[in-house]
Amino acid sequence: MKRRSIFFAMAALAAFALSAPAAHAASIVVGTDSGSLGAFTLSNTAGKLSLSFISPTQEDLLTVNGAVVGPIPASFTNPISFTATPSGGDTYSISGVGTLTKSFGVASGLATLAFTVTSAATPFSSFLNLTGPVTSLNSNSLPGFDFSNFANGGVNDLTLTGFAFTNASSIAGVLTTPGASVTGTGSFSQVVPEPTSMALLGIGLSGLFTFRRFLRRGFRLT
Repeated sequence: MKRRSIFFAMAALAAFALSAPAAHAASIVVGTDSGSLGAFTLSNTAGKLSLSFISPTQEDLLTVNGAVVGPIPASFTNPISFTATPSGGDTYSISGVGTLTKSFGVASGLATLAFTVTSAATPFSSFLNLTGPVTSLNSNSLPGFDFSNFANGGVNDLTLTGFAFTNASSIAGVLTTPGASVTGTGSFSQVVPEPTSMALLGIGLSGLFTFRRFLRRGFRLT
């Protein structure tokens, strides 16, 4: 009798598992992703910069959390207009961008995020990195993936490598020379800072402030 009861209980559990809707299947929670932007042109017109993606069919999401998942179609605001102001060394502050969007997937299932660009760096002559925060998660319906972590922020990077220059010999030259332009290929990545990293940062800053107060007190005592 007990064996029969156990058998029916196991059968009931199996039937329930089989009948559970597919929507309950666990999605991959995205913490990092990266992909291709295809070819681009960056041009300087009277000090205003315009970044145009000239091969949108090559925009693809390729990795999630370090694992290859793609290609999954991607789409970015095109063109992106901005002004770059030197802020020391090979860094620039970026203004005039506004809110940009990027989407992963197709119309029937999209993850769409809003972001902006606030800074840039040109550590090498043919290299430009545009960085800014993810400002919101507008939709989260890409099958198999959960971008909800980005609803609370994250960091977005656009990485450009130039090959053909006009009226300049480097991307830094394009940023500062009206009439200059460069063509090349680009990639993107985004990341949500891990809570552990943020906690360690907070502990580090707290320790730094405590140490500074200790030094000031020590100086006053001497």
